[in-house]
Amino acid sequence: MPSLPNGIDIVLKKYMNEYRPHGKIPPFLEGKVSGKLIEFLPKSLSMNMDGNVLTGRLDECLVLEDGHHVPLDHKTKGFAPKEDHQVHEAYQLQMDCYTLLLQHNGHKVNGIGYIAYYYPDIGELHNGIPFKVHVCKLKTNPEKALEVFNAAVQCLQGNEPESGKSCELCGYVKKREGN
Repeated sequence: MPSLPNGIDIVLKKYMNEYRPHGKIPPFLEGKVSGKLIEFLPKSLSMNMDGNVLTGRLDECLVLEDGHHVPLDHKTKGFAPKEDHQVHEAYQLQMDCYTLLLQHNGHKVNGIGYIAYYYPDIGELHNGIPFKVHVCKLKTNPEKALEVFNAAVQCLQGNEPESGKSCELCGYVKKREGN
């Protein structure tokens, strides 16, 4: 894991925690997201289904006026998202899972999530490296997350699949095993 995004994530979490007790949104997110920061951000959320566990760590969670909980995830990029920016499918699944976990842990959800992209901007570097913030609002689907979770469990509990003929890893394993 690259250390720069981790470092920015730590700074963002500390900064958010300064606003949490006041029921406010940090200025760089005002007008870009709805609600307020959750009063107590859980360290992690989990769901146990017949001994199979799904766990996730929210970067942040917003609470809307009607009590719905909305996941917010921080993503550090080296450049601005494109105008026609489509959320990467892995990020979509991540947000679907966060919504499922919030729902499973007794929080009201409304199928909305936010991804905040942070990327460097041109500026007076002697004043610090400026960053811009671009927020994407997306629809989340906890049912899709549950589908993927159940498929993963089924895969892990099923028989080992046949080796793929063109799979380099399968070829490497066969070679190592002397087959």
